[in-house]
Amino acid sequence: MSTLTHLRALGIIVKSEVGDLVEERLRVLRVMNEVTGKVGLKEFTEMVGLTLGQTLGYLQGLVKTGFVKRVERRYSITGEGKIALKSLSPVPEGMEFHFYTGIDQYTGFSAKSLKEFCELLRRVDVGALEFHVSRGDFENWITSVFGDTELANEIMKIRESALSGESLRNEILAVTEARYKKFEKLLSS
Repeated sequence: MSTLTHLRALGIIVKSEVGDLVEERLRVLRVMNEVTGKVGLKEFTEMVGLTLGQTLGYLQGLVKTGFVKRVERRYSITGEGKIALKSLSPVPEGMEFHFYTGIDQYTGFSAKSLKEFCELLRRVDVGALEFHVSRGDFENWITSVFGDTELANEIMKIRESALSGESLRNEILAVTEARYKKFEKLLSS
């Protein structure tokens, strides 16, 4: 059992501290993703605004999640780390997913993050889901915005199964939430 898990079980770590942990790990991932050249640990520590001990702790935790890899004495973000970073952050302006029930029939709902996308999958008219699934819109958005071909392939399988109605909603929601929660859980453990 990890120290954090043990402390949570004892009630010592509260939800806000877990949120802080996720935010700080995301900050480390963001900086690592933006760094284009070789950077020493001291410089990297300054860039993320943490102490050397905190930075090393977060890097080691991120290595355990598979979001960061260590090669010799250097750390780098993995492909899965890049997908997690994008999935747990708001999408860039103009990259939101806009839900429609048909051509020129906007529902008024737009998702600015994968979390918001999951929330809206519960609320939008099932006709919007059927419209977008039939066109492959969800797969295209998830691939182009998040680079997550794994989730896009799961949604493609759902499209190919020809589900409709609430069964379609439940399947898309299940795979999308599972992927989002996987990233969120790994960052908080």
